[in-house]
Amino acid sequence: MKEPIRIAWFSDLSREGKHSRSLSSYVSKQLLPILSKTFDIEVFSTFMGSFDAKEVRHFLTAFKRNKEKPFDIFFYQFEDSPKSFFSRAHLALLPGVVWFHDFFLTNDGPEPLLNSSWEDTVIKFNNASTEWAPMDKEYTRPKPQAYRESGMTFLPIFSSERDHNEYKRVIEKKIEHANLRSFYLPIPCELVKFQNIGTLDLKLLFCGSPKIEHRVHKLLQGLREARSEWSLIWLLEDEELEKANELLREFEISKVELRTPRSPELFAELLKEARISIHMLFSVYGHLSPYLPLSLSSGLPCIVSDFASSSLLADNLVFKVQPGDNEASQVSMLLDKLEALGGPGSIDVASKFANENHNPEVVAGELSAILSNYAPKLADAMKRWVALEQDARRALSSWLLRNEERVCFKEAFEELGWISQGETR
Repeated sequence: MKEPIRIAWFSDLSREGKHSRSLSSYVSKQLLPILSKTFDIEVFSTFMGSFDAKEVRHFLTAFKRNKEKPFDIFFYQFEDSPKSFFSRAHLALLPGVVWFHDFFLTNDGPEPLLNSSWEDTVIKFNNASTEWAPMDKEYTRPKPQAYRESGMTFLPIFSSERDHNEYKRVIEKKIEHANLRSFYLPIPCELVKFQNIGTLDLKLLFCGSPKIEHRVHKLLQGLREARSEWSLIWLLEDEELEKANELLREFEISKVELRTPRSPELFAELLKEARISIHMLFSVYGHLSPYLPLSLSSGLPCIVSDFASSSLLADNLVFKVQPGDNEASQVSMLLDKLEALGGPGSIDVASKFANENHNPEVVAGELSAILSNYAPKLADAMKRWVALEQDARRALSSWLLRNEERVCFKEAFEELGWISQGETR
């Protein structure tokens, strides 16, 4: 019987009983039970313990585990969060498959990578006859996009269609091997299924921060301008409460219920109380998953910003608001329009869309097919990477021994394995 493909699964994970904002953790919870039926998966994170009844190893043990029982694929989840720094560092040492939940980044990444020679490494990987760049060459930091991580990836996957399009548009220096390609794969979510969608009460459910990019100031102004008096359920984090209350006082909105902490589980429960779901975001940074897919699966009418990933959704799935001066007026008109529909309603096409694209079984099947089909090419790419690494060690050894001021450190270099025992200039 053929051995199952072995996967090293790197992800930020929530500790048992702890609230987590990590999308990677949510995705892992949805997919690991399904994928583990097909693959031999070992999970690595920043702690040792368990996650959803599966053993978690510390990521620093991954090299040792790979020597003891080699992995066929290194799989990384990538987010714009310091909690994903360990994945960003490790994929620079052992590339593989990376699932990008963010492509536009608000942080530079872990300090050791800021002077990374990734572009020269990619050039050398693609053409072994190329000379190594000078060891003392200085490098500039990458742009806000994940240039470094996506360029150093054997097979990139994107959970945002907008990010995938941007990757194909801007990334020119990237590892190229045996027709390995990039993919768009939606976020899996535990779909919300109601027999009776919505409520007779005029309740809005808003999931977002009080920051300007989530357009809450436009939403609150639109609430004031609407003909009917809607009440608002606002799902947010504890540390956002003070700012949220300031905004509510400023716009004189009193019929509001603030709920914390923001989590997919609580959001799914609150959908049962709402008539409309609001997901506005006007920023290249961040994402709306899994909350927008959850709303779509419920069939509730959804109001979104006509920007970034939301703008790519079909017009029969959501109600789009153009960011700008008349944004609040658009919100109020939509509220009046949706109220006029007369009671609870379900957008069946949105529910079907969510089930076809975000169902965990469907997403797991797509990911399983990608990993299975490309496993041989990924294994071959890793062999080339190991050969590149060995060549880099030889180049470093030669460079160290050519420099007079470094000869005095010869014994230390030998101990670190940077040069071979007894090697001379």
